[in-house]
Amino acid sequence: MALSIPASQETFRTGKLESMLDLRHSTFERILIVKPSSLGDIVRALPVLHGLRRRFSKTMINWLVRPEFADILPGKPALDEKILFDRKRFARLGISYGATRDFLQLLRQLRRRQFDLVIDLQGLFRSGFITRATGAPVRVGFAHAREGAARFYTHPIKVDPDLHHVEECRQVARAIGVDTESLCFDMNLDAEATTQAVTLLMRFGLGQGEGYYVILPGGTHEAKRWPVANWVELVTSLKKIHNIRLVILAGGGEEKAIAEAITQGKVGQRPTLHADAGVINLAGQTTLRQLVALLKEARWVVGNDSGPLHIAAALGTPVVGLYGPTNPRLVGPFGQMDGVVQAGSDIPRRRRYSPHPDHAMKNIAPKLVIDAINRKYPI
Repeated sequence: MALSIPASQETFRTGKLESMLDLRHSTFERILIVKPSSLGDIVRALPVLHGLRRRFSKTMINWLVRPEFADILPGKPALDEKILFDRKRFARLGISYGATRDFLQLLRQLRRRQFDLVIDLQGLFRSGFITRATGAPVRVGFAHAREGAARFYTHPIKVDPDLHHVEECRQVARAIGVDTESLCFDMNLDAEATTQAVTLLMRFGLGQGEGYYVILPGGTHEAKRWPVANWVELVTSLKKIHNIRLVILAGGGEEKAIAEAITQGKVGQRPTLHADAGVINLAGQTTLRQLVALLKEARWVVGNDSGPLHIAAALGTPVVGLYGPTNPRLVGPFGQMDGVVQAGSDIPRRRRYSPHPDHAMKNIAPKLVIDAINRKYPI
């Protein structure tokens, strides 16, 4: 007879069932997912949320997330509440009285919620500590979590660390009895954001329903970014092959400067390589929800390993992903690995991030990217 125990706080604590409980046949009333960042990792964890909701239709499910990424998460009925984790502010923990006070208040708030299941999909010391601080009787995470985070779990789940991150998350979900055969990446895509995105494009003369492609020249680290000169060469070549407009999507600051350089067709002090009035540069001008809408409607997307690239792949938009030091086998665009173009593809990788010089982004020739685009989206 299958073990079926309601996951009340009192049952777990007094019975000390953490080690013997079969989570696949347990019920829970209050669940918290701990996955504050990054944007791409949050997208890759969405199937866990939707799988939990399919299994626990009446359970309260919350998600601990950084404020800047919260809008990617769907609302009800999939998710009851987004609990904000302000990483920038909490980076001053122990230095700033206010930041320390607010962090302790967050921990007290989480403990008062009396979660009976917390799932740490971040796998770092900080996320593991928060998971433990909730006081939840069942705390699940990766057995191979970094920085010793696994010590904070009651149920460290052994998964193959060489799997794609989506598959890692699926294995954790299976341990909780979640059906992982159906992968759902539904995110916060609403009619208002779509209307706003269309309006943005119309300001640049792009009619509703008119085709466009997107490039994503940004990335969290410089080492993950394709050189501007290569982007300029790619855009110049694509203009001759495909008669549709280009939209550049990126964040502000340094990413915005990169987008402007591509738009102008300039690299440092070099003369103009191309003059393309058809380029629509929206770097730093979109909300996260608008970015999702723009990626959804694009004909295809070409980008560095970044959050927006994984959003596009999850939406089903054809993508070509450029990979240098990061390992596409682990963090490639899930479901569209045929669109990966990687530097040093003949050099073996043994880890998630490779410092090998052959894996530098500059080694990806624009022609390889054009060939990949034509395979994914033939003329």
